[in-house]
Amino acid sequence: MLFDKFSLYGLSYVLGFALILVINRLRSKFPLSLNLYYSIYLGIFTILGGRLGYILFYNFNFYLENPKKIFALYQGGMAFHGALLGLLSGVFIIGGINKLKLLDNLSLAAMLSIPFGRLCNFLNGELVGRVTDSKFGIVFVDYDLNPRFPSQLFEAFAEGPLILGIIFVISRFKTLKEGTIAGLFALFYGILRFLVEFTREADLQIGYFAGLSLGQYFCLMQVVLSLLYLLALKKGYFKT
Repeated sequence: MLFDKFSLYGLSYVLGFALILVINRLRSKFPLSLNLYYSIYLGIFTILGGRLGYILFYNFNFYLENPKKIFALYQGGMAFHGALLGLLSGVFIIGGINKLKLLDNLSLAAMLSIPFGRLCNFLNGELVGRVTDSKFGIVFVDYDLNPRFPSQLFEAFAEGPLILGIIFVISRFKTLKEGTIAGLFALFYGILRFLVEFTREADLQIGYFAGLSLGQYFCLMQVVLSLLYLLALKKGYFKT
């Protein structure tokens, strides 16, 4: 393989960081020094949240027995909803900035960078799809010899380009006030990932609960909270 697992995930982190820098500069006109500060600060919160979320929600016993593995980010193991909580915590704490516009900027960066992370999952044969006999089936030889949905590619499309396209279409018919892009991203991410996860194998150490994966339950909560956020935003409860 041209890139090993470490370099693939490293590139995905660098891409996300670079996109935050560029989008903040284009949309918020931050000076370079301030832009670097915000990007590094929020990047740390996002990575910490994503890692802690995966450890606590998805594989706590493994890391309890193998604490040195906590720092092995090159082996994967990031939870989107943990990263989201970490990022929101960082935005909440930060001061002297238009937080709603910052959330919009971060959402745009996420829509452009998440697909690359999903491609890394696909190339590394991780987070594989459920077994299928359809023409979409792919064998991930490092996992097993069963043909499976390439759910990572489905997620790469749904969690980035598709949401971006939906928001673009909405923006053509309605002026989006600050903070709306972030709310729409969170809403449609929750809906689309919930649906796509029907093609994705649940984590072996967790399995399914009433036919749904843990990620799907998180997505349902995200959809509800996103709707409440958008309603509050419409009523003017959030101030910049």
